[in-house]
Amino acid sequence: ENYGWYCDTCRKLQGASLKSLTLNFDSKTVLPLEIIEMLTNALISLLVTLSLDDLILVGKLDIFSYPKWTTYWKTTNAKTISIQDRLRTQGYINLLRAHAENTHTQNLIIKRDFTLNDLFYLYQHLMLNTTLASLHLSFVETGVENKSSTFAGSTSPVAKGKKQASKDPLVLVTADKMEVTTTMLQPLSMLANNCTLKTLLLSGYLSSEMGDYIINGLSLNPSIQTITLFNFNFNKSCIQSWTLCFAVNNSIQFIEVTYGLNEESAAIFFHALKYSKSIISLKLANNKFSTEGFQQLSKFLQSNKTIRELWLEDLEMLGLSADKKVEQCENLAKIFIGLYENISLQKLVIRLNESSLHAALEDTVFTERSEELCNALETALTKNRTLTEMELTNTRFADRLVDSIGKGLRINKTLINLRMNGNLMGWKDLSSLCECLASNTTLKTLDIQNNRIVKIRDLTKTKGIDISDITHYIKSAFKNMKQIKNIDGYLINDWIFDHLEYPDSVSRNVKELREKSQDYTYSTIN
Repeated sequence: ENYGWYCDTCRKLQGASLKSLTLNFDSKTVLPLEIIEMLTNALISLLVTLSLDDLILVGKLDIFSYPKWTTYWKTTNAKTISIQDRLRTQGYINLLRAHAENTHTQNLIIKRDFTLNDLFYLYQHLMLNTTLASLHLSFVETGVENKSSTFAGSTSPVAKGKKQASKDPLVLVTADKMEVTTTMLQPLSMLANNCTLKTLLLSGYLSSEMGDYIINGLSLNPSIQTITLFNFNFNKSCIQSWTLCFAVNNSIQFIEVTYGLNEESAAIFFHALKYSKSIISLKLANNKFSTEGFQQLSKFLQSNKTIRELWLEDLEMLGLSADKKVEQCENLAKIFIGLYENISLQKLVIRLNESSLHAALEDTVFTERSEELCNALETALTKNRTLTEMELTNTRFADRLVDSIGKGLRINKTLINLRMNGNLMGWKDLSSLCECLASNTTLKTLDIQNNRIVKIRDLTKTKGIDISDITHYIKSAFKNMKQIKNIDGYLINDWIFDHLEYPDSVSRNVKELREKSQDYTYSTIN
């Protein structure tokens, strides 16, 4: 309410070395025109003196409807403009129309209760702007499927000769057997005519009409390389648009989906993704799909010929909870089955929640129940000819699963880096793995840090293993490690060397291994 103080503060901040500035307006009353003019003059006088990285607009933001702001939007040097709340329609239009001529801003973030008309103004902006590299659209869920039906050109495209969708949501247009032309897409599809955007981030709820408008434009966009979908609502009515998008677009290389994928949407999305001819990296985090989703992901891996990296992080149905052990083992198996015929994947990362390590020891080594997972692991490493790096973090692998990895590595000639950090390997597992690696000629890095049950006191107290048996496994493990000539270095916990007492017969091997481990760690850090 103290507008004089506000304007005085703006004057004092002029020329300050600020990198981020948030303007938060939430007046409960309509501001008089003279107050809006006074605030506008004070703010613009401040902003033109700053070299901002981030300008963040929050609140009802009535003042940005004032015409004088158009001049500022044309020339602002802020690298990122973030509209986080209720920018009034006229202020939104003024910003986009004026900012289309801006040559400094690289990132635009808009959180809004979008209508199709809002997207049309953004479409016009993207047609003219030549510097914007990143666009983040956050759609506020309203529960209204279509809030504006007046926008011409908003109808979904009807492809000439396009097959009708089957009742089965997974039986779609066979894109690789269909001649796809631009006439099958909307005449006015947002993103279609922009050549500067490199990154697109979508979050929130999209109606089917707005979804088609954006996705069809993405089909024709020649520059966007990275798509991030965060807590994104996959509307199943857009299934044809996604399939067509991945079949037509040749620039999308990196896709990240965090939250948002359930059983149905995952199956739809992975099925559509099979037709991509450009995807290089797919990262999935904190999604909740299960059997059918993993089945379609497996089929994607089998058929796609461009994917190089697959990241699976904290997927609920890969985490090994006590009540769904068999199902989760089967889901893991589907991932490795997808590698059988894959001819492009180079890096596979599976990282699960660290909390799984705190389970009681007697409940941990249960994955031996899954014959399918053991067979899938061994067969994937035996058949695959492209994978060079595999990370299995906190997957709680031990016993037969480690044996399966070892058997696969006896034959494998391509894997260079194997990281099994945070698993449940014991000395017997380590001995068996290293024995298999003695005949492997390509593996260069072995990461076995944080395997919690390899401490002698855990084995003797919890598992009741005789100390003489442990000594045998330790001797065997170090002996087999020594036989591996090609590994540049091991990543091993220091306590293996500092807190365990070893028989005299293996002390020299322990010393040699420690030196090798330290040398590798030092060179990696540098």
